[in-house]
Amino acid sequence: MIILHFHLLYYRSSNMDYFIYTSHQSESSWSAVSKDGGHVLLTACDTSSVHCLMQIFTTFFFIFWCLHVSVYVTSEMPSNDKPSLKDLESLLDSKLKPIHSRLDDLFKKVDDNYKALQARLDSLEARNASLEAENAKLASKLQFCEASLNNLEQNSRREHVEISGIPEAEDENTKEIAIKVGSLIGVDITESDLSVSHRLPKQSYRDVVREGSQASSNSSRFRAPNIIVKFVRRELRDRFYKARKFLRDKTIEDLDLGLHSENKIYISENLTQINKDLFKDSLKVRKDLKYKYIWTFYGRIYLRRDSQSPAVAINKKSDLDILKQDGRVHPSSPQPTG
Repeated sequence: MIILHFHLLYYRSSNMDYFIYTSHQSESSWSAVSKDGGHVLLTACDTSSVHCLMQIFTTFFFIFWCLHVSVYVTSEMPSNDKPSLKDLESLLDSKLKPIHSRLDDLFKKVDDNYKALQARLDSLEARNASLEAENAKLASKLQFCEASLNNLEQNSRREHVEISGIPEAEDENTKEIAIKVGSLIGVDITESDLSVSHRLPKQSYRDVVREGSQASSNSSRFRAPNIIVKFVRRELRDRFYKARKFLRDKTIEDLDLGLHSENKIYISENLTQINKDLFKDSLKVRKDLKYKYIWTFYGRIYLRRDSQSPAVAINKKSDLDILKQDGRVHPSSPQPTG
């Protein structure tokens, strides 16, 4: 009896060449080494396919051996005892019939394994595509919710303004400061026009650094917190905010508060943190692209190259990216002035 035992097989799959082999300890465990030296342990399904290939290879080897023996035996027989070609064909057919049947079963098994793997791959690809689509949909919903929440928060601040640049004093009256600033810019205000006013919380050093301040790490003197003022009537608030241009040549000395400082006074809208960050980015783009004007109106940010150019609204960071790429964004409509 001749026993054939194989430990090595050359195999080509997915445009990669492998030498597939078994370990001496366990022939049920198969591994593969690619031509570039990569080593992988085959899965159970791959192992089943390899076994089928080994059986097919063994069968072909057996057929080749039978043919070789038949030719050899026939050539050594006396001419009178040689069987006819028809007898040889009949004998060979009878011997090969079970082998053909076995080969058909093996090929069917390999084909079934391939189809199972392909079906599993198609299922995984379909699931991955579905998850990607769902993730994109959820990301879009999240972005919409964040934008809606930011708009609602900004709308709740429409009656607010911030006054900055005024040093903080002990026992100060912030409403009185707001009234004096209004007098300085030609807007008459009484205490009854103001709902509430106070200093914003002091910034920590971390907040100052995040906003780009030039304060040093060992300094304890940061700029005074802004004064936030809420008006009773939005119409008065808008007049107060639009009159801020009259502060360009004014300083703290002009307030007659007993404060001695040449600091400038500024009036700005009370922006949400998202809009503050967007305004900060807009200031940088304005400087890089040499835009002359930048302002906000009800929380929306506007840029204008010069007095002859249309105003453009900056609603999100991608608008700034468009400006940086080609220097233009569709003009806003309407175009409020600062």
